[in-house]
Amino acid sequence: MLVVGACVAVSGLTIGRALARAHGSSAPTGMHVVHAVKMPTQGAYVLFRNMIADKSFGKVALAPLANPSATRQVTDLKCDRVYYAAGRGICLTAEGLWPKVSYVAKLFDSRFMVLHEIALSGIPSRTRISADGRWGATTVFVNGDSYAAGNFSTRTNIIDMQTGTIVTDLEKLTVLRDGKRFHNRNFNFWGVTFARDDDHFYATLGSGASTYLVKGSIRTRTMRVIHDHVECPSLSPNGTRVAFKRSLNSHGNWRLYVLDLRTMKETPLAERESIDDQAEWLDNTHVTYWRGNVAWVVPANGSGQPRKLVADASSPVVVRQ
Repeated sequence: MLVVGACVAVSGLTIGRALARAHGSSAPTGMHVVHAVKMPTQGAYVLFRNMIADKSFGKVALAPLANPSATRQVTDLKCDRVYYAAGRGICLTAEGLWPKVSYVAKLFDSRFMVLHEIALSGIPSRTRISADGRWGATTVFVNGDSYAAGNFSTRTNIIDMQTGTIVTDLEKLTVLRDGKRFHNRNFNFWGVTFARDDDHFYATLGSGASTYLVKGSIRTRTMRVIHDHVECPSLSPNGTRVAFKRSLNSHGNWRLYVLDLRTMKETPLAERESIDDQAEWLDNTHVTYWRGNVAWVVPANGSGQPRKLVADASSPVVVRQ
């Protein structure tokens, strides 16, 4: 299944103080880097992929949300995309050397220990976990390495985080539009975000040059189209709004928006640069995302200006214990 122009690319925790040790990184001025061995049990953190250009590059890191630029705790887990919730994490990564490269989803616990591994059919793109830690989602490219380059296709799976098994491929679910069955041969799905009811989720459906926001049910194995022109949705903590990116043209340029699910009103955010990421909610009033190896924050009501949250970071995740 091939599509043109979709959204599939490139989207904390405390550690025991007694177990922290010097990491030996050449950290930017003013930043202290230590080695992380377990997740914290209290406090708010931002988890991310470390982008410091040294031996710790690509490894999962975390920093206190109150002061993320001061101390960075780097783990031994190396990922291309990462997410974490309720004591469980997903790490999407590549293994081996070209041309014998394979891709895998590693499910890990609060000590960054890998519990399960799931073979992936393509290049890592997106991953999310439900708030209760029960469900996970992965999206990969299975044809080509970038949607910006033209034709590609994707695979998106829902995973049982306890057993490490694939529950379903979104392409196997029934899609409804205006109460009727909706189906095309070139359907692709990506960018899952979970509701808090242990059943529903939102995702992007791409078909040719069109994209749709769908709301799905794991129990009934159905999805329903609820809005047009939406890519990479991210549900707010209170479940009332979705942050998403919208394609501005056919050249791989996107703008961040927020959609109010009660009124279906769209609000463009103050970030003017092109954003190729699945946004994350910092809280109910702010959105964080990755651009230029920096995690940024912007108000969700369209006001203000972007500000840096964490430098030398990608794939940011907000974790509150």
